[in-house]
Amino acid sequence: MKKYSFKSKLLLSLSGLLMSGMASANFHPSDNQLIVGYAGSGVAKEANYSISVEMSCSSDGQGNCDTSTKIDILELIMEQLNPKTYSLYLGNLQSNAGDAPLIDMYQREPMVSSTAISTVYFNGSYYAAFSEAESKKLKLARYTRGNGSWRLLGQINSHKTSDKPSLAVFNGRLYIAFKGSSSNKIYISSTSNGTSWVPAKQIRSYQSSKSPTLAVANVGGNDRLVAAFRGSSSKKLYITGTYDGDNWSSAIKLSDQSSNAPYIAANGKYVYIAYKGASTNNIYIQRSINGGFNWEKAKKLSSAYRSNRGPAIAFHNNALHLTFKGISSNRIYRATSTDGANWSNATTMGSNKTSGSLTLWSNTPGVFGQAPSVPPKKICVRVRGRCVWREVSDE
Repeated sequence: MKKYSFKSKLLLSLSGLLMSGMASANFHPSDNQLIVGYAGSGVAKEANYSISVEMSCSSDGQGNCDTSTKIDILELIMEQLNPKTYSLYLGNLQSNAGDAPLIDMYQREPMVSSTAISTVYFNGSYYAAFSEAESKKLKLARYTRGNGSWRLLGQINSHKTSDKPSLAVFNGRLYIAFKGSSSNKIYISSTSNGTSWVPAKQIRSYQSSKSPTLAVANVGGNDRLVAAFRGSSSKKLYITGTYDGDNWSSAIKLSDQSSNAPYIAANGKYVYIAYKGASTNNIYIQRSINGGFNWEKAKKLSSAYRSNRGPAIAFHNNALHLTFKGISSNRIYRATSTDGANWSNATTMGSNKTSGSLTLWSNTPGVFGQAPSVPPKKICVRVRGRCVWREVSDE
């Protein structure tokens, strides 16, 4: 066992970890995954003292540490940086596998924040956005299937945020919504290529103590970008939307309130919003059947679904999925509904834990209320020597 000062330990261990194959531990997104984003749950510690680390290495004589040790040591390093600074994670909500911290393997830089990370698929790549720890810079990372690694693209313009951002693909562009770092103004920006972003504009004069969340609904054949947010000095919940990305509607005030940020998901004309209570840990679900213009009465879930942080929801494979943080255990819970009213029993996502709210996104939402589609059977019919595939029924 060796003892290092915090500074030398950070430089030595972090450099060694990043250079010895940590890329295989990064999350590799793929089609048909329900991707959850969150910050770790490690207890923050003071940074100004020495710590002891025992390096468990493989037996090849080269000093290469095994993967599990690398992950544990990296998480320990991240916990030393600053209170409320945690490693960021992406994982498949439907898997029980242990998630690994996200790292940019090109710049050998870990991704850290005090809030959750958001993700979306756009123009052949996965993108993830987060508020960088301490600096609050709004950072963007990209995962391209060809190279199989996450790469930090840097700060989006000069923007900063003190909360988790939200991503959505709308009218062929990638949009990001976030609140300011030193004010409660909420902003929107977009890009056509994932690298060059237009200057952020405030969404009307709206303000919020938490970042808004985005979803894309379809009303009468037209896509509508919908944003949900809570008030700045109040706990009231609001909904606004736009058909062009620039002109936002007057915000609709919902009847309920929340002490945290709401989360929305859309599938066609259906828009669902999930949130925790204003003074309780109850979780509520509310529905709109016309793209977010009108809302039904909120439904309070049973006491089996409770959280002291905001939940997240998403449509995936024709069903609505819910995830939330436990109250005392910090475990990540999940549940599923095919109608938005009746929910499966809440189960844990393996041993994964989070310090706060989560994000949720799917590349395969399906059609809500319908069973998963089955590809039609086809046979080859020769027509003038050519194979023409035709569908056949089981009748």
